[in-house]
Amino acid sequence: MEGNSLTRIETKQLMMDNVTIDGKSFKDISEMRGHDEVVQEIFKIGKGDIRISEKRIKNMHKAIMHEDDPAKRDFIGKWKTTDNHLINYRGEKFYFLPHSEVPDAMHELLNETNADIDALKSGKKDRKHPVLIAFDFHLKYVRIHPFYDGNGRTARLLTNLLLISFGYPPFLLSEKSRESYNRILAEIQGYGGDSKDFHVLLGNLLIESQQLVLDAIAGKDISDDDDIDKEILLWKQGLSEKEIDLIKRDIVKIPKLYEDSLRSLFDSFLEKHNQFSDLFIERNVVNYIGTTLGGGGDNGLVFFEGWLDYEKKYEDIINSVQDMQKRSMILDRLASQSDTYKKMSRVGYVSELSLRINFIGFVKNGVHVFNASSEIKVIFDQFKYYVLDENGERIEEFQKFYSQSYSDDEIKKIVNRSTKYFLEKLKRNLKS
Repeated sequence: MEGNSLTRIETKQLMMDNVTIDGKSFKDISEMRGHDEVVQEIFKIGKGDIRISEKRIKNMHKAIMHEDDPAKRDFIGKWKTTDNHLINYRGEKFYFLPHSEVPDAMHELLNETNADIDALKSGKKDRKHPVLIAFDFHLKYVRIHPFYDGNGRTARLLTNLLLISFGYPPFLLSEKSRESYNRILAEIQGYGGDSKDFHVLLGNLLIESQQLVLDAIAGKDISDDDDIDKEILLWKQGLSEKEIDLIKRDIVKIPKLYEDSLRSLFDSFLEKHNQFSDLFIERNVVNYIGTTLGGGGDNGLVFFEGWLDYEKKYEDIINSVQDMQKRSMILDRLASQSDTYKKMSRVGYVSELSLRINFIGFVKNGVHVFNASSEIKVIFDQFKYYVLDENGERIEEFQKFYSQSYSDDEIKKIVNRSTKYFLEKLKRNLKS
C-alpha cells in the first residue's frame, strides 16, 4: 500500500492480530488494519451479486484512512471539497476533476458500472467482458479522484471487489510494476494515451495473481522479492538526514588533534593533580604513545612535544620538497635524529596517547605510607577517539569523530571525573 511503512511480513503479522510492530506509526498500523478489514469483507462477498454504491465507497474510505491531524479527519469518507492534482512522471502538473463536478461524475460512473454488471448477469449479447468492467471503472475513478487522499487505494480495492465478484483473483500492484502503472495512467489522463495499454498492464498483473494462487496451492514459496527492497528503503529513509564529517584515522590527523585539544586535556589533568603533590615525597610523570605495532614513552610531556615536533617537520618536508630523491635524503636524516618517533608514528598508526602521574610515599598519615597513581588514556579507533574510564571502559559521553575536538567544558568534565576518582582512591587507602 503506497505511503505505508509496513512490509508484507509486518502486514501479515497485523492481519493475524499480532499488533506489536515496533517502530511503526499508529497511522500506518491503523490504515493497514482498516485495509485488512475491507479486504476480509471483499473475500466474504466472494463470487456473487455485487453493486457499487456511493455508501459502500465512502465507508471503504473511512475504513482505510487515518489522520493524526484533527483538521483532516473531517475529510474522511466525504467527497473532496477542494481541487487536487499531482506532478506526473514528465514533471508536469495534472489536475483531476474539479471538486464541484465530483457528485455528478460519481453518480454517472456508478450507474454505468452497475448497468454493465446487470447486462453481464442477464447474459445480454452486447455485454461487456467482466475484466473490462473492472478495469474501466478503475480508469474513470482515478480520473475523477473523488477524495482528498486515498484515491489510488480505494480504486484498487473497488476494482478487486469487482474482479472477485466476477470469479477472478485480485490483481496485485508490486513496487516493480508501480512505475508502469503510474506512467500509463498519466499518458491516458493527460496526453491521449490508449486505454488498451492500461487493460494490458492490469491483465498481465491478473495473470500473475492467478499464477500466485496456483503456486500457493502447490506449496511453493510466494514471498515477495520486493519486500526486502522496501524494508531497506524505509530503513534508510528513517536514518538521520544529518551527515557526519567522517574522517579515518591517519598519520596526520592525530598530531593535529593533540595540538588542537588533547594538549589542553593533558595540561589540565596535570594541573588539577598537582594539588596532591605536597602529600607525597616524590612525583613523576610518564607519557606513552602507543601504535598499532608497538609504542614508546618517557618522563614528562616533553615526549609528546618531541613527537609533535617530529610530525610537523615530516609533513613540512613532504609538502615542500618535490624532488623525490632529495626528499628521501632529508627524511632519512630526520629519522636518524628522531628514530624513536619514526618507529612509533611512521611504522604503525598511533592508537593511544596516555599520561600517568605516579605519586611516591604518602607522608601525611604517620606510619601509613603508600604510593598512588592516576592516569588518563585516549584511544584512537578507525573513525573515532575516546577517553577510557577508571576501569578501562570507553566513556560514551566523550567519544568524538576526528573532525571534532573536545570543548573546554568537556575537558573540564573529563579532568574533574578523573581527579574525583583519584581522591576517592586516596581516601580508601587511608581507611585500609
